[in-house]
Amino acid sequence: RGNIDGNACRYSPAGASDVITVACSEPDDSRWSSSNWGECVDIFAPGKDIKSAWNTGDSDYETRSGTSLSSPHVCGGAALLLEAGVDPGDVRTELENMATPDKITDAMGSPNLLLYLGQPKDCMDSIAYFDWGGIARGCDYVEDHKKSMCMSDDVQRFCPNTCGVCHRYGCVDVNTPFYPQIQAKAWTCQKLANMALKARAKWCRMKYFYSTCRSTCLTCD
Repeated sequence: RGNIDGNACRYSPAGASDVITVACSEPDDSRWSSSNWGECVDIFAPGKDIKSAWNTGDSDYETRSGTSLSSPHVCGGAALLLEAGVDPGDVRTELENMATPDKITDAMGSPNLLLYLGQPKDCMDSIAYFDWGGIARGCDYVEDHKKSMCMSDDVQRFCPNTCGVCHRYGCVDVNTPFYPQIQAKAWTCQKLANMALKARAKWCRMKYFYSTCRSTCLTCD
């Protein structure tokens, strides 16, 4: 019962703590007027005037509105995250982290989060090297050792494409020292961020840096 313009906390299963409760948004990013709302909502997703398969024939469809059309969008997002290796217990948090904030008008006290399932257009691994057990390694090495190395958050930041976590780390800086070349001096993205704009821009033109310090170098912008 998600389409009665009521407080979602009063209804089951929306009020349960271990579910993902989805509210319905309109094409203009307003809350659909009949959608339930409130603090038990986790996320909004499109649900107004959605074409959906219908039971009158194999190729038939109807244009419908409601949370029953919003929820499948979120289910698809959850499936993509699971495929990428996100732990089932972390799916809701990841959906919330990826969502676009403050887009919904008339959210009625609901968390103002609109489903977003995109990822960087050019999700790239760093071409720099990082320390792994005292040895300089790169993402080409990670490719052959995904199962063990991609468990590390630091490695995921260096190699988001290889580790399948572009949705999480494709546009962020690595947070540990890196080496543009094996024998080179160690750098950090913080050092780059602290530079004057002109000097930073010079370094950020080099792939060693823009593939590694993606946020500082505005790689995804």
